[in-house]
Amino acid sequence: MSVATNNQLVVRELIDKIFANRNIGNFDVTYSGNSENGDGYLGDIIFAQVTPKNGKTRTHHLVLKFGKRGEDLRKKFPVRLAFEREIHMYGNVFPAFQQFLKEKNLEPFDFLPECFGTFISEDYEAIALQNLKAISYDIRGRTFPLDAAHIKLTMEAYGKWHATSLALAEQNPKLFGELSNIQSLWPILGETESFKVLFGQAEEDVTKILTDNNEFDLLRKFKQKFHGKIYDTWREVVVQELEPRVITHGDCWSNNFMFKYENEEKKNPAGVKLIDFQISQLASPMMDLSYHLFTVCSEETLKSIKSIFDIYYDSLSEHLRKLGSDPLKIFPRSTLIDHWSKYWPFGVIMTFITMPLIHTESSDVVAIENMNEEQAKNLKTKLQGESKRQSENRIINAIKSGLQFQF
Repeated sequence: MSVATNNQLVVRELIDKIFANRNIGNFDVTYSGNSENGDGYLGDIIFAQVTPKNGKTRTHHLVLKFGKRGEDLRKKFPVRLAFEREIHMYGNVFPAFQQFLKEKNLEPFDFLPECFGTFISEDYEAIALQNLKAISYDIRGRTFPLDAAHIKLTMEAYGKWHATSLALAEQNPKLFGELSNIQSLWPILGETESFKVLFGQAEEDVTKILTDNNEFDLLRKFKQKFHGKIYDTWREVVVQELEPRVITHGDCWSNNFMFKYENEEKKNPAGVKLIDFQISQLASPMMDLSYHLFTVCSEETLKSIKSIFDIYYDSLSEHLRKLGSDPLKIFPRSTLIDHWSKYWPFGVIMTFITMPLIHTESSDVVAIENMNEEQAKNLKTKLQGESKRQSENRIINAIKSGLQFQF
């Protein structure tokens, strides 16, 4: 039975609610498929087209995102909390940020998808978003690292996003406090059996990768930093509250960015959209950057990591000034450096965890709630040839960049 059929009543109720608010009550709805296996772990996605019968308004292309209903998954993972978080982001945080920009006579963010509406009941959670593919946006592809042209767009977007958090926190601390009163999900996810399995195997897996690739000096440095404490290091980072903090994007891997392309080659992107805000939290801006840079950048891009930080900080500083705040007071470069020194291990460790999942064929992806030691080992066994080489190279490059980078 398809996702559309499983959620048919909820789909219709959500769509009726959305278009009633737009004074459109007579329309046709057609469905055009689901997301691929491995694209999302806590939600099911379907695509729908809503065409008003009056012929006066255009067809609306929607992505409908539902909390997975599996009992095992919902017992083991905070599905409800994740959707409540994302509904809060679309319903409260985004409108407040956009209003703040409007008050400063600035253009609204163009890197956020339009939200048509949300639905939450005792049994269901759902979010209806603009289908970005209908306006020429697409995912780069989870196995493809991002080059300099793509990273420039994501860094500029993060600079503006984080600057808005920082400025709002300074100028309207009461409102920002209300918006940012959101529990971090990383510690909860880290306590799940699936994450414990991945953390438990990480040191052995990385040691083998470095040994097989004759990276013995890097192995020595890796052991000095992480031996016997990969999970403890990760946990220490995700719970620390280094100031200043922002409302983060959260889940910054490659599938949560869509780029506007003008040709099928997917080169020279003209725009970016940030999607999936289920793990957003109040944290250092470097939580976003460390996760993003180490898990998505190509080897060549990581060699220019200092230039990447320049793009980010220039964007952040410029936007802070436009919003009426002083970057040298709120977030000077020295603070960025201090935060990075404490948060870079988060991104490197997430690379250990995510690379085998990213480079696994969609048909072989394991449901996250079923991840055990045997499943995790089978997953790595299925990585062969070019997929295995790419996964290992990206882990090696993340460790090198994290351990060796100096501002």
